[in-house]
Amino acid sequence: MIGPGGFEGMKDVLTALALLSAPALVLVLYGTRGPGGEGADVVRPLAAIEEGRVAFADACARCHGRLGRGGTGGPSLVTPALRALPDAALREAIRGHVRALSEPLLDDIVAYLRERQRIEAAR
Repeated sequence: MIGPGGFEGMKDVLTALALLSAPALVLVLYGTRGPGGEGADVVRPLAAIEEGRVAFADACARCHGRLGRGGTGGPSLVTPALRALPDAALREAIRGHVRALSEPLLDDIVAYLRERQRIEAAR
């Protein structure tokens, strides 16, 4: 049933819903902003963050812990000092320890670490 505003009233409601849901849609499609260094202004796709999480679990978590907070053989990767590094420096540091990663996976791990750093900084 169409209310007193007829189709015009419904159009206003749909417009309001679209405007309210647009930021959530952008977040889902494009991810979150990186936390520091050159990555502070980079929008990181959620798919890259998820791929990075999986690659980090396979290649890095054994030493650095599942969340990058440090583990049995490696330091925390979510410290303010590492957060301040440019992405290129973080990428090279990872490359120095795990040589078998493809460039896309390396970028995804950096995206995941930037997200973890952002979360840790907010704690």
